[in-house]
Amino acid sequence: MDSRSRISPQLRRALVALVFVLLIWLNVRHIVPLMTTFGVAGAADFSIFYVGGRIIHAGLGERLYDLTLQAQFHSPFYRLKPLPFNHPAYELLPFLPLASLPFATAFWIWNAVNAALLGVWAAILAPRLERNSGFSPIFLFVMALAFFPVAATFLQGQDSILALVLFTVVYVCLRLGRAMTAGFVLAMAIFKFPLVVPFVLPWLLRRRWRFAGGFATGVAIAVAVSLAMTGFDGARAYVNLLMVLLRDPDLGYINLRWMPTFRGLMAVLFGTSVAATAVAALLSILALISATLYFRDSSDDRFEGWFALNLFAATLASPHMYPHDLAIVLLAIVLAVYALGGASGAKCVSIVLCALVFCTPLFLYLENTNRLGLMSLPLAGLLLILATTLKRESTQRLDDSTAGQ
Repeated sequence: MDSRSRISPQLRRALVALVFVLLIWLNVRHIVPLMTTFGVAGAADFSIFYVGGRIIHAGLGERLYDLTLQAQFHSPFYRLKPLPFNHPAYELLPFLPLASLPFATAFWIWNAVNAALLGVWAAILAPRLERNSGFSPIFLFVMALAFFPVAATFLQGQDSILALVLFTVVYVCLRLGRAMTAGFVLAMAIFKFPLVVPFVLPWLLRRRWRFAGGFATGVAIAVAVSLAMTGFDGARAYVNLLMVLLRDPDLGYINLRWMPTFRGLMAVLFGTSVAATAVAALLSILALISATLYFRDSSDDRFEGWFALNLFAATLASPHMYPHDLAIVLLAIVLAVYALGGASGAKCVSIVLCALVFCTPLFLYLENTNRLGLMSLPLAGLLLILATTLKRESTQRLDDSTAGQ
């Protein structure tokens, strides 16, 4: 093909930006009516943080995980069957100033904070990527707004954008060679422990003790702060609540078919049988093995690809993951596309898979049909592409080393 007939990079980015604007419009059209009708009235996930903050304000920290007490502080939507606050207590620290405000005011302020956090995310990630890659801060910010899981985070007043920023700081710290700081920052995201625990496993299995030491220190501080807020009785109640929710998922409004993970995929395809759970566990183990097998240190030029691989693996292996939680995957998508820049075939396939993950109508269709677990398929495809690319690169390096001897 004549090079003059090809689409220029500037035109390509303009077309992508136009698609993002369309997706933003679809996201806004979906979430704003729900936010103004239900969100501000207390029928949103933000209510758990608001209720938790009010309980701490009332000096009842030791009863923070008492569902009967939580019901008393909830809006009428969750008065009879409370939406449980089931996060570590330390996470309530940024929500405590909001708990003294009217719910609607607190809800809008938190979403303003979420918007600011998206700006922070774009500002700290863009400088780590090459200028000619096209990932400018403005482009990343618009890209984030076009991503439906980010819109879902605004709709619910959730904490997933905060987690996205923390994971991005982890990536930046590792690239700067500050492994201990990176581990400590990752520990600050332990409120997403179903994702953080599988994500940290490769460092432990590869004996990266500086990272592990920073992580352990951060977890210890998070535990100490939580204990100071709830006492040992409250800590025991927290563990008991998690066990209760594990035995009775309906009590926590837990729907496996809504989870874009291997567990959710098996629930959609085969239900919640023992065999389906076993297959989900096997697939999760294989994903985590690939992340450990192809581990790359931060000084390696394939580190971005591996970091994305590990984040995809942790997401798919997570036992608890809802659509808003996928906001964290935005970092993996950016790093995957960036890392595959020189692999034209793999990059084309990855772009198609990313388009599926970005497709708001697809999200809404799967949501309405109770089959969001199927969204794990494009994520698994991206993981497979990255694993194959890293394996091929490792084989090539080994062949080159052997030939040079």
